[in-house]
Amino acid sequence: MNFFKKISVVSLLTLSLKVLATPGVYEINSACLDVGCFSGDDPATRTVEITQRSGTFRLTSDIFVGLNDQVAIIIDANTDESMITLDLNGFSIRHSANASVDAIEINDNNSIVTIKNGSIRGFLDGIVAVRSAVVNVENMAFRLMRDDAIVAGRGRILNNVFDCNRWGINAVGSSNDFVGDRLYLENNDFTCLVSPDDQDPVFSMGSTNICKDNRIHYDVGASTNFESCTLVGDNVCNGSLCTSARNTVDVNEDKE
Repeated sequence: MNFFKKISVVSLLTLSLKVLATPGVYEINSACLDVGCFSGDDPATRTVEITQRSGTFRLTSDIFVGLNDQVAIIIDANTDESMITLDLNGFSIRHSANASVDAIEINDNNSIVTIKNGSIRGFLDGIVAVRSAVVNVENMAFRLMRDDAIVAGRGRILNNVFDCNRWGINAVGSSNDFVGDRLYLENNDFTCLVSPDDQDPVFSMGSTNICKDNRIHYDVGASTNFESCTLVGDNVCNGSLCTSARNTVDVNEDKE
């Protein structure tokens, strides 16, 4: 190989390494919990604290939480208008049993947070966001939450599985009250093979929310529907097309 060819190969390798470095991507895994996964993450808590205003945070292993006072991940840049992507990358966030804490908490007002590509299992709530945050949840599985799989007021909930949680989606409204008004649900599956009547699919869905092509695979009586959500496309409830059967006032009285 002559000198000029060597220079060309070295230049290409250097360029490739720069491309692969991908600025703004941070790794989260079980090995870094005790030492802090990146700047701003306090290792003393064993909770992963995302304090950056923007970036992609990617799991490279499962995260297991064994303490009842330990939230798995908190997104809080202490500022408005942050933009965060949390990519579970095919991995899971799991709790041991009887959790009284949430898996993921989003505390930044007017932030845009995307959570995708993995599973959450065994917490009190799966994802809990302040109402003004925009929360996009894609390709996730939520199993065995003791309360809500998702608590949010705005965002897109797309291509997810809700399996045997107490409630699937809680549409939170102003001042964290009931009746969220800007959620869009599309192509989600609600299932529970163990005890179907233990999972109510949604709570506090007003008519300003949109539900498109979702499926509830079991019969839980009056709760087998999407409440007052505006139905678009073919939403299927236990084998039949869904109807918006319940009004907001009735729903508010049902959940303690």
